[in-house]
Amino acid sequence: MGWRHELAKRIPHHEHVKAQVVRDEFHRIVGPELKKLGFERAREDTWLRSISDDINHVIQMKFLKGDSHQILLGGGLTFTPCISQRSVRRHTPSEPSWEMLDLVHDPYSEDDYNPIQQNISASSGLKFLRKDIKLQKKRLIPYLKSYFSKADTLEGVLAMYELERNRDHKGLGFQNYARHMIAYPFLLARLGQYDRAVPLIQERLNHLEATETVREKTMEKLRKVADLHGEKHRSDTCSDR
Repeated sequence: MGWRHELAKRIPHHEHVKAQVVRDEFHRIVGPELKKLGFERAREDTWLRSISDDINHVIQMKFLKGDSHQILLGGGLTFTPCISQRSVRRHTPSEPSWEMLDLVHDPYSEDDYNPIQQNISASSGLKFLRKDIKLQKKRLIPYLKSYFSKADTLEGVLAMYELERNRDHKGLGFQNYARHMIAYPFLLARLGQYDRAVPLIQERLNHLEATETVREKTMEKLRKVADLHGEKHRSDTCSDR
C-alpha cells in the first residue's frame, strides 16, 4: 500500500476496469458482428446461436487472474443433463454460464498460433481496453466462422470432441472441463455408440460419488437419448424406401 498504491492509482496504465464494464464494452464493439452471424447475448458473459434442436454455438468470456478476460468457443447440446452428486436436472439456458458450454475449445491447445490466444486486459484503463477488444474483434470473427463451420451437425461436434481429447493441451486438458465428462458420453449415445457411453458416464458418476437415485436417473436418461438415435435410424430407413 502507501505511496506505491497511490502512484498506481494516478497512472492510467493501472486503471482497473470492472468485469461488467469489460463484458458490456465487448458486446458494444463485437456484438453487432456477432448478431450478423446469428448470435444473441444470452447472459452477461455468454452469446448463443441456435443451430438445431440439438446444438447451440456458444461464445463466452472467462475472467482470469491478473485482470484479464479470455474468449472461449464451444458448443451446447440441449439433450445433455446437469448432474451433481445428488441431482439430475434439465440442461437449459438458465443454468450457470459455465454449464452452457458442453464442448470447450481450449485456445491454448492449438498446434499452431491461435489468433484468440491473446487475452483482453482490464488493468490498463478503458481506452486500452477498447483497443484490446477492437484488435480481438479482427481476430475473432474470421476464426469463429472457421471453427463453428465444423460444428453444424452432431457428427461434426463428435469429431471436435475427439480432436480436443487427443490434443496436446498447453492449458486445461479435456478432463478438466466437467461438462465434457457428461456431454461426451451422452453425445456418443445419441449417435448410436451406447456401449462406449456407458463406462464413461459411470466413471463420471463414480467421480461425483453420486447417490443411487442419481445413478438410476442418469442411466435412464442415457438410454432415452440412445433411443433417439434408433428412432432417427428407423425414420431414415423408411424415408429411403
